[in-house]
Amino acid sequence: MLHRRLLLVLPGLMLIASALLAAACGADSAPAASVVETQAAGPGLFEVGPEMAVERVSPAGVEMGDGRLMVLGGRGKGQGRYAAVHDDAEIYDPATGKWAPAGHMTAEREGPTATLLADGRVLVVGGINKLKDLSGGPDMFDPATGVWTATSDPVETREGHRAVLLQDDRVLVVGGRDTLLHQLAMAETYDPVADVWEEAGETTEVRSNHAVAVLADGRVLLVGGGKLDGPHLKTAELWDPATGTWSAAGTMAVSRAFHSATLLVDGRVLVVGGKGKKRSAELYDPETGTWSSAGDTTDPRSEHQAVLLSDGRVLVAGGIGRIATAELYDPVTNTWSSADSMAETRYRFVALSMAAGKVIVVGGLMDDRITPTSEIFSP
Repeated sequence: MLHRRLLLVLPGLMLIASALLAAACGADSAPAASVVETQAAGPGLFEVGPEMAVERVSPAGVEMGDGRLMVLGGRGKGQGRYAAVHDDAEIYDPATGKWAPAGHMTAEREGPTATLLADGRVLVVGGINKLKDLSGGPDMFDPATGVWTATSDPVETREGHRAVLLQDDRVLVVGGRDTLLHQLAMAETYDPVADVWEEAGETTEVRSNHAVAVLADGRVLLVGGGKLDGPHLKTAELWDPATGTWSAAGTMAVSRAFHSATLLVDGRVLVVGGKGKKRSAELYDPETGTWSSAGDTTDPRSEHQAVLLSDGRVLVAGGIGRIATAELYDPVTNTWSSADSMAETRYRFVALSMAAGKVIVVGGLMDDRITPTSEIFSP
């Protein structure tokens, strides 16, 4: 293993040395190929990180804005008839390299969403409890006090939904299923200043296990989804916060659910994978409103994680099917390349950006067990 790590690191050191030598000789810098800052793309390196206090699958995670990272809820090992579902949270501090307890929510939650608000608080919405019932109303974490409190009740409680922070500091919650497992067309927004929920129109199609991205102009792109076991959707739609209305946003080449959608530096959105062992990836261009191919990943990806790196590339890792591999997408060349593999297979896990372009992957389901472990990727 040591030899393998050294082989991965040495090419990067040689590239750095070459760059320093060129600078010393007065070599001119090459012009940038696009708005994305291109760097020598290498395989990167996954290293073992610290373990959380408990195992978690389908937790939520959020970057807290001060360099720390929070992971909350999720299902654990449990005992007896029902699996344990956690109501607590943990915070990872890169300065200490340790996880610390971060209190308890008002409800246990598997599969919730967690959204960092403009004022630094964290809004947690939805999920299910150990009885597979909906978890109830949202929770709010205040990092200044370390205290969890309940917010006002939403119009609908949900699971299988998505939530994003809007440019006006409200939160949009969309899609998912209600207490009767009916898919929801009604979206809603939360105003954290007024502590008020309001309806935000109805989507053109009902969706759960979809993907969502906030575009550079503030509109929200909603992609794919569908019923738990299908049929899944090829369609996409846009929500305009200025008008509060939904409109069609074209059709992908394939149907997708449990996929990812990542906003790129140039404003396009990369959509990867999906249930059914999808390998294909597609790009949505908001300027033209069109979809195009982004090639194929080497491994099929579903319930994986995709994270935008500081150099403009996208790290895609894990997925259902005992997958430990990771891949890198370069939007400048529209190509995929292999990255270092994780030490463990993972799906239904969390991946969060860190300082210096690093990414931490946390928890999830392995081949035969839920894990509390983490790994840190350095590009």
